[in-house]
Amino acid sequence: MARQFDDRVALRLKQIASQEGAATKERLAVRTAAARSFARASAQLEDAKAAWERAQTDVAEAKAKAVAELLGTGMQADEVAGLLGIPGRELRALGVTALRRGKKGDGGEAAVPGTGRAKGQQARLAS
Repeated sequence: MARQFDDRVALRLKQIASQEGAATKERLAVRTAAARSFARASAQLEDAKAAWERAQTDVAEAKAKAVAELLGTGMQADEVAGLLGIPGRELRALGVTALRRGKKGDGGEAAVPGTGRAKGQQARLAS
């Protein structure tokens, strides 16, 4: 009789162990999938951030080029700011960006912010 009891207990313990093993495997699978999902989302976020930064750089360069071209046509800085509807501070920042990036004004020379003239024209006028 004790042997039968031991066999039933052993069988029941094996069943419990099997159920716990299956539950552990299921939890591991869920956790692994969640970790992979998180990693994918993190990578997508980093890609989106990089794309956003590239877009901001492209837009800043396009704005700077447009400002440099307008200044290169002989327009004064306040006229350009009024035309574009931006404050003078932003216009100056865009002009500086154009100079830093090597954008060219009319005549193949970088525009001097606020003057409407290229660097070479400014030097010629000063002499």
